[in-house]
Amino acid sequence: MSEQTPVKARWNTGATDDEGKAVYAETEVSFDFGATTAEAVKSFGEEAVFSNYFSAAKIQLQNAVRVHGLAGVAPEDIAGKLTDWVPGQKTRVTADPLAIMKQRYAAASTEAEKESILKDIMGVS
Repeated sequence: MSEQTPVKARWNTGATDDEGKAVYAETEVSFDFGATTAEAVKSFGEEAVFSNYFSAAKIQLQNAVRVHGLAGVAPEDIAGKLTDWVPGQKTRVTADPLAIMKQRYAAASTEAEKESILKDIMGVS
């Protein structure tokens, strides 16, 4: 048996308070998404359910790619790291600190930034 699921939403109103901070409005609505995939398909149709699954899975895969990139995995090696990826499972990666520093160094736009990164690598103050 399905139930109403509360869904909260918050948005920037475009206004600011006395301190210059953004003012947000929020509300909560309830919606019956169905308790199972079968109920969702019955209520909304297979195409709608698959479309939503596909969109969510695609975003999860993009996040898995980002996690690997932020952990220092070279862009050309990321696809090979995701061959066993399954939608809905968390991606865990052990970061390679040296690879991360190399990426930072390669992306640095000034000599001062590069010098700062080298000091970080060498542990020099």
